[in-house]
Amino acid sequence: MTPAEVAAALAAIKGEAGDWEATHGMSDDLWESVLLSIADGTTDDPARIARMAVDGIRELGYTRWYA
Repeated sequence: MTPAEVAAALAAIKGEAGDWEATHGMSDDLWESVLLSIADGTTDDPARIARMAVDGIRELGYTRWYA
């Protein structure tokens, strides 16, 4: 996973800001992608993408909810 991919995922989540269920699922998908790329060694800068994901999700400030 690259910083650009994290940024794109965060932008997509932000685009669904009115749909708490969708944003919850999308953020879960982002966490999974970040963790897998770190575990698989397929990212050049694991600390950077992890920090981008954490900070980005926190900044969105949405409610996590599933039906």
